[in-house]
Amino acid sequence: MAHHKTDGGINLQLQIFVISLILVSAGFLDLIRLLKNAQNEVHFKNWYQKLLAALQFCAGKTLNNEFSKEGKLLRILEDIAKKVKAASDPKRKIGDDLRQDMLVLQIIRVMDNIWLQEGLDMQMIIYRCLSTGKGQGLVQMVPDATTLAKIHRESGLIGPLKENTIKKWFRHHHPLESSYQEAIRNFFYSCAGWCVVTFILGVCDRHSDNIMLTNAGHMFHVDFGRFLGHAQMFGNIRREETKFSK
Repeated sequence: MAHHKTDGGINLQLQIFVISLILVSAGFLDLIRLLKNAQNEVHFKNWYQKLLAALQFCAGKTLNNEFSKEGKLLRILEDIAKKVKAASDPKRKIGDDLRQDMLVLQIIRVMDNIWLQEGLDMQMIIYRCLSTGKGQGLVQMVPDATTLAKIHRESGLIGPLKENTIKKWFRHHHPLESSYQEAIRNFFYSCAGWCVVTFILGVCDRHSDNIMLTNAGHMFHVDFGRFLGHAQMFGNIRREETKFSK
């Protein structure tokens, strides 16, 4: 008498067969990820859930622990990505030629090395910049930094006109007096250093969106598209004057 296989037996054999084929060409982790992503698929949702359950059953405790570690790592990376996104108020610029920024930052780094050799630490933050092609490149992100414009906006409508706006911002980040004084010291030194740099190099187009502060008190400039006195023009009138251009 012939034995007829039930639908459940056929389904189980089909699951095992499909899993065997897939495992030949894909790793366990990749397969688990694909099946989890496909669980909301309309037509084959139940099949994907059965395959996922069967694979996790076959994988055993050790491999399931690896899946758990991967999930934990992904959550950590997601948290880091959120912190990076919220670390500053980025200004999107399209089509910038970063070769000039690279040159200016290299010159500034040479100046800072000279100061350090003479025992003068100006608390300079000089981020890295790499041009990778026409109108594109990579710029290093400075953590815990924000633009002066954002600080002014957060302090109210007349924030830019108040004398104590930056002082209050430092107080907010440094409730302890010792920490506050350290931030003020960093600000004084870095501000002096960048004043010398921008004066000597004739850096133009300076405004509150191109000046940044870190929570630790370091001030630094960004965006060096115009220097050596090459100022923007309003008709035949220079928008700004520098000693270098006179």
